[in-house]
Amino acid sequence: AWTRYLEQITQIIAYAFDDQGQYDVRRRPLVDGHTLMSHLGMEPGPNVGRLLGQLLEAQAAGDITTAEEALMLAQGLQEGMDELPSD
Repeated sequence: AWTRYLEQITQIIAYAFDDQGQYDVRRRPLVDGHTLMSHLGMEPGPNVGRLLGQLLEAQAAGDITTAEEALMLAQGLQEGMDELPSD
């Protein structure tokens, strides 16, 4: 069990220090802003950018790997944003 755990940690650390890994995620996001707005019925604005940033983080972490997973996560995140008090 420890060997597998250490292998995973090694991969995570290597990815964190590999600029190419982050570049690949930014170059090939699972969804773009137009897709988000269309799927979630959003208007252009800062919340689209916030969601895209959170999706890129989740993609880089390996939490999501498909556009469908990204859209499901975005929907949940948007619902959380809707519950926050506005300024």
